[in-house]
Amino acid sequence: APLTEKSSIDEMAATIEEAITSLNGTVRKSSSTEQFQLYTKIGNKLKRIDIDHIRYVEVEGKYCSIKVGDRRYNVKVSMKDLVARLRDPRFIRVSRNFVINMDLIEYIDTFNFSVKIDERDIPISRTYKDQLMGRIELI
Repeated sequence: APLTEKSSIDEMAATIEEAITSLNGTVRKSSSTEQFQLYTKIGNKLKRIDIDHIRYVEVEGKYCSIKVGDRRYNVKVSMKDLVARLRDPRFIRVSRNFVINMDLIEYIDTFNFSVKIDERDIPISRTYKDQLMGRIELI
C-alpha cells in the first residue's frame, strides 16, 4: 500500500537515513564471494570498497584515508576501530599512522625502515618493526 500520510513518509525517511548512517564505514561479508567489503557513504550513495583492493590506510587528522587503486576514501573512524573491522591477516600496522596490505608490498627497505607500496614509501616505526618482520617469510 502506498504511503499517503506525510508523517509516515517522514518516519520512513528517518528510518532509511538511520540505516544508512549505521552502515557507513562498517564491514559487511559478501555471501556470494566470501570476501570482506567496507561500505562508506559518498554523497547519498553507499560505495563498496573491496578489501582486496585496499593498498594501505593512512591517518589524516580525525580521518582515515583508505587508498584503493588511484582513489582515496576519507572516513571518520579511528585507526584502531578500522583495524578491528578489517579482521584480515593481510593487513598489518607498521606505524601509528599506517596500516598496509602485505600482499602489495614491493619491497622493505631495512636501512631506512620503510615499505614500498605503489609509488609510496611508508615508514615503519620501531614499535611495529618486529611484528612486520615476524610476519614475512625470509629466505
